[in-house]
Amino acid sequence: MTMAGVILGTAAYMAPEQAKGKPADKRSDIWAFSCVLYEMLTGKRAFQGDDVSDTLAAVLRGEPDWATLPADMPTNLVRLLQRCLCKEPQKRLSHIAIARYELDEPRTAQTEPTLSSTRVIRLAHYWRWAIAVLIILMSAITPLLWLRTRSSAQASIVTRFELTLPESEQITDPQHRSLAISPDGTRIVYVANRRLHLRSMSDPVARLIATDVSPAGGSIGSPAFSPDGQSIAYVSALGNQGTAIKKIDINSGASITLAETHSNNVLGLSWSGDDILFADNSNGLVRISAASGKQQVVIPPSANESVQGPTLLPGGEAALFALGTRRGPGTAPTVEMWDTAKIVVLHLRTGERKTLIEGGSDPHYLPTGHLLYALSGTMFAVRFDPKRLEVTGERVPILNGVARTIVARTATGMAQFAVSDTGSAVYIAGPAAATADQPKLVLVDRAGKMEPLKLAPGFYERPRVSPNGKQLAFGSEEVGGAVVWVYDLFSNTAPRQLTFEGKNQFPIWSADGQRVAFQSDREGDAAIFWQRSDGTTKAERLTKPDAGTSHVPEMWSPDGRHFLYTVEKAGDNYLWIYSMDRKTGEPISDVQSPRLISAAFSPNGRWIAYTVTTGGTNRVLVQPFPTTGVRFLVGTGARPQWSPDGKELFFYNTDQGRTFVATVTTHPTFATTPPVALPFNVYAGRGPGFGRDADIFPDGKRFVAVVASPDAWFRTGVRQFEVVLNWFDEVKQRAPTK
Repeated sequence: MTMAGVILGTAAYMAPEQAKGKPADKRSDIWAFSCVLYEMLTGKRAFQGDDVSDTLAAVLRGEPDWATLPADMPTNLVRLLQRCLCKEPQKRLSHIAIARYELDEPRTAQTEPTLSSTRVIRLAHYWRWAIAVLIILMSAITPLLWLRTRSSAQASIVTRFELTLPESEQITDPQHRSLAISPDGTRIVYVANRRLHLRSMSDPVARLIATDVSPAGGSIGSPAFSPDGQSIAYVSALGNQGTAIKKIDINSGASITLAETHSNNVLGLSWSGDDILFADNSNGLVRISAASGKQQVVIPPSANESVQGPTLLPGGEAALFALGTRRGPGTAPTVEMWDTAKIVVLHLRTGERKTLIEGGSDPHYLPTGHLLYALSGTMFAVRFDPKRLEVTGERVPILNGVARTIVARTATGMAQFAVSDTGSAVYIAGPAAATADQPKLVLVDRAGKMEPLKLAPGFYERPRVSPNGKQLAFGSEEVGGAVVWVYDLFSNTAPRQLTFEGKNQFPIWSADGQRVAFQSDREGDAAIFWQRSDGTTKAERLTKPDAGTSHVPEMWSPDGRHFLYTVEKAGDNYLWIYSMDRKTGEPISDVQSPRLISAAFSPNGRWIAYTVTTGGTNRVLVQPFPTTGVRFLVGTGARPQWSPDGKELFFYNTDQGRTFVATVTTHPTFATTPPVALPFNVYAGRGPGFGRDADIFPDGKRFVAVVASPDAWFRTGVRQFEVVLNWFDEVKQRAPTK
């Protein structure tokens, strides 16, 4: 029936046009009537499947088993049933009253030639009587239902069901949106096992359309259909070389690269007309021609703000996006950042910006006249005029329990949700409160045996062991700011908060273990301060960044006379060294990288290990100190750290996702052995930042590391989508535009 509402378990009686997300009318009711009639006559459903998706596939592609109809059923009644179950609405019986004429037509043939004429007449009267009763009921009920629903312009059934992936498939890349639905609502594309799959609503089996992944098995995701539904744009990781924006033809499988970015986290991608929009922290908001690949930077990158979820409004003259405030260089975006972001509309011709919503991300414009956006694990809708670029009325929660794109502490602001122009929605279920899984601080030995510290899970970063191995300094993200803590490893005391003013992060110990240096914005700039570790003195400024730059402390020299730090400016990082004697800093030769350098002194202070990204590939290099211009390549990777005896160098290989160790000799010249993988990935934990979230103890036998929660939803793999047909009816009911 065509009543608006949420109806479960009706797929077997749903007309093909409804299964495709199109409006229903009287002919849809006739289809449902015929399904019931067929079931009454045969004892079986006309369209069957193991689950809802299989049943819908049978409705769209299959045919009833006409041979199961009673052998003595007159042919004119069989013909009537077949006309009522015609898949094309235009060829289907247009009104139930017409069935009466079918009943009055003379039979063209005996369906059972051996029956006596008396029995045939008796059976014919029986069939006519039984079906006539059903027709009378349908004739009476259908007009009432039609009158009740036509005020909403052919309101449709809002139907919910689940699509389950095969056992061999699962969603493995939650940092990207993992699904999309075609504009006409007939096809879904999704990412499983780092491959792009296309599934028609009428086909229970998906087909593989994109097999390209990075050499390291990197991720792909954020698919978006072209307006005609024949192509898909998506992002594909290039290992350490950033990310490619690609376009693929769904029929031929031919793909081309439209653009490349140094960023590993694309914060949204959409396709409208000939324009593909994407956003990341390296490029800002970029507009690409899907036909020519010509690029235009709409909003340049910013050190303080991140653009997320860009999409064009109808007409192509304005763009919607979320704008979040970043915590600082070297830090990843978080759930809290996106939940406090602004939904902004930008007029592309004039450059005028207008804030529409305070608090939310991942905006969508709906043809129903609504602005849809994500906040925590809920999709909200508010009335929106795309011509005046204004929202009116109160926001209304429309869909609860939608998964967000989160990896440990890092969030890219997207909801695992997509909607078609015809009103079909598909999403991955998640918690109503989309909080990131809080990692733990653990001790781990070289065999991989872990011992959690007696600390509650929290958003920890950059743990650093004191020179005597008795204390930890670490950062954490707190409500309202970032804080540096000091923790005694050999007592039952709670961690002591060291910093209180401003945002403070990236702690490092002084060589004598008496002080902790850290980055702080307490005086308006991202400078380096230091303070006694027992908290008995106030913090003192050490560096003064130039306008538009920030300083990140890396490591103190063993003699205490210098410390390494990174100067971040306009997305690039430069390695500097600060002299405690001269109270000034200066750059170290030409060490420059678009990513964090993560520099470390050797235990004797004569060598510096660091990371440089060249052509998108991370490389661990070593050079003498004081610098001579000579450098040595250790291997492909990042986040290097020396062992306490200086004979080993640990680093993280992002391509292989493992921690490696190389044996080092420095006499008569610098040399290393081929790196060997450790059984535990010590340096994989990233917390809210992208630096080294681990440290080694002075005995060289144990590490302290930030370890993501093993209960994170993406670790178990997702194998199920939620589908809602005719979802716009529900949106309009909950958030009326009039």
